[in-house]
This record gives sequence, structure tokens and C-alpha cells, in this order.
Amino acid sequence: MDEERESGCTLRDLGRMIGKRIWWILGISVLIAVLAALLTAFVFNRGKDTYSVSFMIEFPGGEETYPDGTPLRYESIVYAENLQSVKTGDASFSNLDIGRMTSASDGIRISERSVEGTQADTRVYTGIYEITVGSGYFESVEQATRFLRGVAQQVIENVNAKFSAIDLTAWETAYDSAISYSARVSSVRSQYDDLLARYDAYLTTDAYASFASEGRTLRSLRNELQETLGTRISGLETMLANNRYILSDAELNSVLRNIEQLELEQTGNTRRIGALETELERLYAIYGDGMTSGQMDTFETFHDAIRVLTDRNAEISYEIERLYTAAGYTQQDGKWTPGDGVLENAAFTEELDAVHALLVSQTSVCKEALTGLFESQSYIDFEQSGIVTADGGINPVLAAVAGFVIAFLAAGLIFCAVDYPAYKKRQLAALFAQEPSEALPKAQAGQKD
Repeated sequence: MDEERESGCTLRDLGRMIGKRIWWILGISVLIAVLAALLTAFVFNRGKDTYSVSFMIEFPGGEETYPDGTPLRYESIVYAENLQSVKTGDASFSNLDIGRMTSASDGIRISERSVEGTQADTRVYTGIYEITVGSGYFESVEQATRFLRGVAQQVIENVNAKFSAIDLTAWETAYDSAISYSARVSSVRSQYDDLLARYDAYLTTDAYASFASEGRTLRSLRNELQETLGTRISGLETMLANNRYILSDAELNSVLRNIEQLELEQTGNTRRIGALETELERLYAIYGDGMTSGQMDTFETFHDAIRVLTDRNAEISYEIERLYTAAGYTQQDGKWTPGDGVLENAAFTEELDAVHALLVSQTSVCKEALTGLFESQSYIDFEQSGIVTADGGINPVLAAVAGFVIAFLAAGLIFCAVDYPAYKKRQLAALFAQEPSEALPKAQAGQKD
């Protein structure tokens, strides 16, 4: 009993002092806990959450290249240029710092989701993309939602813009600048094949094949193109192959130069034939009928060469006649002389002009139909209706618990320190009342201490 009294302030004493002030201590602790939670949530953690949005990209032709053939790299979705386009398009984004957003460690990022592959240590990418960014760049969740979804939607804006920029009429420049009918027919054929290929690229997908533009599906438009122009273009090619029609003075000069080259080749071939025949006669005179099989093979080689050159000269004669006729020349006494003009080609020209006009119209129809296809079938498929918020910084609940414990201990110690002198006096008074003879020297000793 005496040892406990002489030991000073015991844990029991602390408990008694705290017990007398418990409601004050609890009140202060609860207040501090609430304050800690609020400060953590709205001050210390402000801007430390992470916003994210997940989505898939859908548009005709796949997701690896844009319609114009340029690669579509998903990393470019969060490039500054795209972000700036989204910011510029909405005045409510004027406060966003795109420069900091694209350079800071908690700035905007994009990744492609992957899963484990069937083979060991392999990953399979799913085509689902996720954009993440720190919450500190935005005034509210609503602003962040609209901006991040706008960034994803910018892909579709780029897809449609790139398709709209494709010039399907470029072939007309080549057609108009051509100096020959063959170049014009080649231009028509190339454009026709290109339009068919563009239709065919999307007809493999049923949803695209049945897409209707002004009541006509892509498949019906493709069939109309083929039925309207396929046979007529082939007919032009056949007509031009049978008749070397000349379009311009430049082509006429080219034809005459071509004739000169053919005549030079024919003259050279004739000389070679004569030389080979002379050599054959010389060899026959030397060996006569006593030739060996090897010598006979040599003679056969000479005959083959003469035959090839003779056939080639016959082809050249036909081509020269054809070219001279196309140039309007006439043959008199074995010589070709200029006529009144090039070969009459009114029927051919009329057909070519008609085909050209139809192809211009079909090109416009194709561009309009495919533009509609891209506008209706290009979209972003979002995984969620809004955005996902991941908490960052300190957990407010843990902060509240820690604040409560620390406040409880601190308040308890403070109240104990304040109440201890009075508590000590009460303790001494009680001691005097119980044992007066012993209390005086102990009290004096306590005062000296």
C-alpha cells in the first residue's frame, strides 16, 4: 500500500483522470477525426485520383490503318494535337493544360488491354484501349468524362476526315492530260478497277454489304457499275487494239518516230538474214552431202535464226502498215505518203466520251455511298457509360482512424497534465485524513521533490 502511494502517478491515476474528462476527450478526438477525413479527402488527396475510360474502335476496314492507308497507332490518340483539337472544340475545356497533361508523370496515358495467350509467356492483345489521367487536371468528374470520351471520339473524327479527303476524281486529271487514246483508255480502266476494289473491300462484311445509300445497297451499286461499264471498257480496248487511233499531234509525231524505229529494225533484220543465207551457202559448198550430225545441227541453228528474223520482219510490216494507216498515210507504188488526216475515229471518240461521263457519275456515286458507310458504321464502343475513378493518395477512413487515435492520446495527456496538480493535492488530502502522523513528512518530502 505504501509502495503504491510513493510511486507517484500510476496508470490507475491516469485512467481516473482520463475517465473524468472522457467526454471532452472523445468529443475532441471525434472532431479531429472528422477534420482529418475531410482534409484528406478534399485537400491532401485533391487531384490524386485517377480517371480512366475503356473503349473499342469500330470502323469499316479494320483498326490498323486509316481509310487513306496511313497506320493507325493507338498511342497517337493521346498526342497533344488530338487533345488540342478536343479542347478547341468545347469552350468548357479552355482551362485544361494540355502541355502539362501530356508531359507530367500523372498525365494522360493510353494502353491496350491484353490477356494470356495459349502459349507460354505470350500475350494476346484484345483491341480494347484504356485512357488514364490524373484527376488534378479537371474541375470535376463531369468535365473529365466529357473530355476523355471526346479524346476517344476524336479517332472517329480523324477516320471520317481522312476518308473525306480521299480524292477519287484524281484520275480525271490524267485522263484530260493524256496525249494518246491508249493513255485515256488505260486511265478509264484503272479508275473502273479501283472503284470495284473499293466496293469489294467492304462487301465481305454483311453489315456493310447491306448498307443502303439512297435506297441502294453497296452490293447493288457494285453490280450496277460492272453492268454499266465493264463490257463497254473492254470494247474500247478491243477497238483500240484493232485500230491505232491517234489523239493528238504529239501522238502523231510519236507514231512516226515509232515507224522510223521499226523500219530501222526491219532493215537490220534483212541484212542479218542475208548474211546468214550467204554463210549457209558457203558451208554447203564446203561440206556438201558429207556433213556430220553435229554439222547438221549447226546448219539447223542457222535456219532457226533466219526463220525468227523473217517472222519478226513480217510482224514489223504489219505494224508499220497499221501505224501509217492510223496516221492517215496511203500507199502508192510501194511507198507511204501523207494523206488528208489521221484515221477517222468519230465512233471510237464518241464511245470513249460516253464511257468517261458514266465513270465520272459512278465515281461520285461510289464516294457518296462510302462516305455514308463510314459515317454510319464508324463509332467508339465504350466499356462503361461514364468513367472509372480510382482512389489515390491517403484513404480518408484510415486518416480518420489515425486522427482519432492520435487526438485521443494527445487530449488525454494534455488533460492529465492539467489535472495532475489538483489530483495530487486531493490525493495528499486523502492521505492526511487517513494517516496524519505519517503524511506530514511524506508531504514535505513531496514538496521538496
